[in-house]
Amino acid sequence: MRRPWSEEDIAKLRSMARRYPTQRIAAELGRGVSATRVKAHHLRLSLNVRSKATKQQRKQQSGTTKDGDRSRRVEINGKCSFAAGAK
Repeated sequence: MRRPWSEEDIAKLRSMARRYPTQRIAAELGRGVSATRVKAHHLRLSLNVRSKATKQQRKQQSGTTKDGDRSRRVEINGKCSFAAGAK
């Protein structure tokens, strides 16, 4: 049976969005995963879980160095190395 969304439910959804998986949010709210996704969509909330990586770690993962240059992966004789300064 359909149950209306209370202000408390919406507040909890907003606070948990992007921090916890959809299944966990739905369980906390006592709702189905589909209902949770639909309500998040109506509220224009993303349910994609953010990585816990720091800003510096994300820069390293993307290959961006401190000065903004990108490193390029180069394979020489079957071994990978990185060439800095490639754009």
